[in-house]
Amino acid sequence: DFSGKVVGVSDGDTVTVLRDGRGVKIRLYGIDCPESSQDFGQAAKKFTSGMAYGKTVKVEEKDADHYGRIVGIVYVDDENLNLSLLRNGFAWYYKTYAKNEKSFAAAQSKAKAAKTGLWSQPDPIPPWDYRKELREEEKDNPPFFRKYSVPSGWAAVIAVIIAILSGAGVKKMLIPRKK
Repeated sequence: DFSGKVVGVSDGDTVTVLRDGRGVKIRLYGIDCPESSQDFGQAAKKFTSGMAYGKTVKVEEKDADHYGRIVGIVYVDDENLNLSLLRNGFAWYYKTYAKNEKSFAAAQSKAKAAKTGLWSQPDPIPPWDYRKELREEEKDNPPFFRKYSVPSGWAAVIAVIIAILSGAGVKKMLIPRKK
């Protein structure tokens, strides 16, 4: 466990805390906030920032993730930030990684019953499902082709320009070949 000043908020569930003079990324244990591009993603980041940014916090280390970040519970003035995000409907309880956190499960249940935050939506998509959908979409449609796709009407124009520049000539390209 250690204390340090929060000098960055990447998203609702990731903060940077100064430790021994350098910034250390902390992934909040037992919760998963909506991604920035999801509904309530920016609201979760704003909540975390409002509660912790610029403040000295206590970090209770639980683990490290596959990105090398510390996974822990962050306390701001003795208030559990992880639990506050759940209570205010800005996070899901991440049972997969924190099976025995009864207070986390209870906080999510109360927020859900009260339709607080993201629970005000009829069918909110958990961030792990959202990330899975994005990965599948990227696999089916690589980023290069999404970024550089050409409308079909322009494809012929581009083909003619390439033919001219390559020396093939437009006539050769447009006149059908005899067999």
